[in-house]
Amino acid sequence: MKENSLENKITKKEELLTQIDSFLNDYSNEIPEKMAHDLISSPSSFGEKYYKLKVRVNWFTGFLGYLELAYHEKFIPEDFWIEIIDFIKRFKENHKKDSDRTTKEQIDEADNLLKRAKEIIEKN
Repeated sequence: MKENSLENKITKKEELLTQIDSFLNDYSNEIPEKMAHDLISSPSSFGEKYYKLKVRVNWFTGFLGYLELAYHEKFIPEDFWIEIIDFIKRFKENHKKDSDRTTKEQIDEADNLLKRAKEIIEKN
């Protein structure tokens, strides 16, 4: 029974690390002049590339969901989780309206959280 539990933990750890790598490397830090959701809904051929932008609120929602999973699975400690919660509160405060824009600083802070989470999970 313990071996199965250890295998599950290793599998979850690998999945978390794979997803964190994807959030860090498969998405662009580009901040387009227009709102990203306007570009995505555009019928032109360039709309497709805007799905992979860190500027999109969906990117933040996605990676924060994985960090929450990492916390609940005990891969990241509570003090780091509190930092993440603080980031979420500040991010939500700055995105009350659809017209609110994601900033380079928010993307940089999110990338930093992801990198730190990856280091912590790898050591765990």
